[in-house]
Amino acid sequence: MTNTTWFALALAILFWGISAVLDKFSLNYAPPNTAFLARLAVCIVINVLLLGWNMYSTKTASLDISRQALAYVSASMVVTTLGVYFYIRALSGAEASKIIPLSSTYPLITVLCAVIFLGEKFSWLKLAGTGLIAAGVWLVAL
Repeated sequence: MTNTTWFALALAILFWGISAVLDKFSLNYAPPNTAFLARLAVCIVINVLLLGWNMYSTKTASLDISRQALAYVSASMVVTTLGVYFYIRALSGAEASKIIPLSSTYPLITVLCAVIFLGEKFSWLKLAGTGLIAAGVWLVAL
């Protein structure tokens, strides 16, 4: 991976880690459904602003995206939104220090789906490494 990729990954980890604590704080002041809908509304506003900025900076009035790409992006957003909804519901019922690590075991699903749907190479080493990470996360959450 390039340095840029590592930097982007580090920022994603940092922001996700901070957002989990902020999510838990929000649940002190709002029920799960309200917190979820507020989060969704903020995401919509941010995405509209980013879309406007992209159109302004590229001097185009539309997105250059194929129908297939739009379908996959839409499907990704549906499952991501469902994941966030159930994550907020779970977070409202238990300690953040338990829910966050357990919800972070999704790479097991990603590895399986990548092999099945993307044709990525299966490796026992990759599976074992992912399993060890998930097991470690599970142990932390006990």
